[in-house]
Amino acid sequence: MKIAPYLATSVERSYQRQQRIGERIAELKSRPAGAPQPAARVNISQEAFQASRSARRDLRQVREEQLEQLTERFVQRFLSALDEAGEGAQPEKREGAPGHPSFDGVLENLGLGVQRNPEGGGGAIVHKETGEVLVELTPEAREGATAELRKLARDILNELI
Repeated sequence: MKIAPYLATSVERSYQRQQRIGERIAELKSRPAGAPQPAARVNISQEAFQASRSARRDLRQVREEQLEQLTERFVQRFLSALDEAGEGAQPEKREGAPGHPSFDGVLENLGLGVQRNPEGGGGAIVHKETGEVLVELTPEAREGATAELRKLARDILNELI
C-alpha cells in the first residue's frame, strides 16, 4: 500500500499549514489596530543603535550650525549691498559677479532707488520717477527688517538644504 504513507504526509503538511495560519492570525490580532506593518525585521546590536542615534543628533546639530551660518552670511551680504546702493557707489564698483547684478541694479530695474539721509541714521527707498518715498529706513525699521529678513532667509534655506 503506497497510498497510506502519501496520505499520512499530506495530512501532516495540511495540519502544519493550518497551525502556521492560526499562529499568523493570532499574531495579527495581538497587534494594535492601525499599527504600521514592518517590511522586514532586522536584529541590530544596541551599540550600533546608539551610534546611529548619536550620528543623527550630530548631523542635526551640524545642519543647524550650517543653516545659521548661511543665513547670517546672506543677511550680511544683503545689508551691505543695501548700504552700497544707498551710498551711490560707482556702477563699475557695485556690479556683482557676471550674471549676478548688484542690489542697486535690481532696484534700478524695478524703477526704485535708495536715498541716504545726509544727517545719518536711515534713509528711504523711493520711486525714481516720482520721487515718492515708498519705505522709510529708520534704524528701528532696519532692525525689524533685518529680523524679518533673517527669518525669511532661514526658512528658504531650510527648505533648500
